[in-house]
Amino acid sequence: MNDKKDQNPENQDGVVTASYDGNFDLVRRLISNGADPNSTNEYGETAVMVAAEHGYDAIIGYLLDSGANINAVDKNGDTALDIAKYHERTDTIELLLLRGGIGAEGPSAKERMMDSYYEACDHANAVKKLLSEIKKKKP
Repeated sequence: MNDKKDQNPENQDGVVTASYDGNFDLVRRLISNGADPNSTNEYGETAVMVAAEHGYDAIIGYLLDSGANINAVDKNGDTALDIAKYHERTDTIELLLLRGGIGAEGPSAKERMMDSYYEACDHANAVKKLLSEIKKKKP
């Protein structure tokens, strides 16, 4: 990662990238130099969301103290709390709840999407097996 490029406030998703990497010092420098703590990447994920995915609680706390929206929603419809739950980040879940985090009732959008994906794979495998059995029975 090119630190000069990522420290430029014009490179707004640099905060998201630094948070994803767990680079607290770079997150702090970017925010101090005017980067938006609510910037998003191409998936609509904020720095808080990607930090929640990895359990980087110090980064999450700093971002929230810097004005990040704890309840922003990504393109899938998930919040940071949903993401922390999906990745089973117990300490992060507690932090987000204490700071006012809100999540989906029931499974996250990502969890529902992955369940649908695996269900489709199971269905495709069953069809392949059935076709294989049919081919075996042909004279």
